Amino acid sequence: MKKLKRLPLFFSCCLLLLTVSCEKNEQTIDLNNADNVKQILFFSDETALTEEAEYYDALLDLKKDFPIEINNMKVLINSENKKVYSEFDISTSPTILVLYNGEVIEKISGDVPKEEIIEPLTKALLP
Repeated sequence: MKKLKRLPLFFSCCLLLLTVSCEKNEQTIDLNNADNVKQILFFSDETALTEEAEYYDALLDLKKDFPIEINNMKVLINSENKKVYSEFDISTSPTILVLYNGEVIEKISGDVPKEEIIEPLTKALLP
């Protein structure tokens, strides 16, 4: 008889687990920055972190000269942000975009050396 009393609880737990697992997991990112503010977007793929090492090194170097921009950078993971990837036509990770007044003013994609990341980002982030 005790087992029958636990049966509704068991079904309730199963239903809760099922509904939680079906929940949409896409993260929402607020990209509406004020005018005249440069925004860095870093598109990452959690399965390819070793390919992103040059990007991480470059960002650490850039943080010395552009601490506010780097601290305000948004990191977008492929599996969680498919809509944003599509919006900016991102097909390769890693990719960095610099947005200014709603426009992409710099884009760096794929396997590139650190210097080829630092130089264009520095030019894009300067006033």
